[in-house]
Amino acid sequence: MGKRKKETYYHRWLREHPRVSLYLNRSEYELLKRLADEEGISIKEVVVMSIRSIKEAYQRGLRDGENKAYDIFIDTPRTFYYKLLYRARERGIKSFEPALFTVPCMYCGKPVVLSHKSKYWSNRIKPELHEVFSNWYHVECEPKEEW
Repeated sequence: MGKRKKETYYHRWLREHPRVSLYLNRSEYELLKRLADEEGISIKEVVVMSIRSIKEAYQRGLRDGENKAYDIFIDTPRTFYYKLLYRARERGIKSFEPALFTVPCMYCGKPVVLSHKSKYWSNRIKPELHEVFSNWYHVECEPKEEW
């Protein structure tokens, strides 16, 4: 068996600090250099701080988007419903009926969350809902009484 060479500090450092190279035009470089000089930091630090800022902005955007969706659901559930239908069609889902509601657990009274993704939605929950609400209608669909 041959001797195995021990990894030197230099090679370990190189492995732990991968090189990133990029080419900038003169104006991009001067902008980067000016930002570094104004902050009193290195160009590398400007780049790393920029990457972190982008990541934070992305995560903030995701949170804001989720919160906006929650607000629409809370404040205007009908609008939320139609936005879900529109989004499903964009994704190519033809027959989508979103559902989300709760009923109290018959044993502990805590909410049981039921939705279109519930295991028994198609064969038990939806048919029972149709039966229970079979005599409900839109206000605008109510037959007009003739005098």
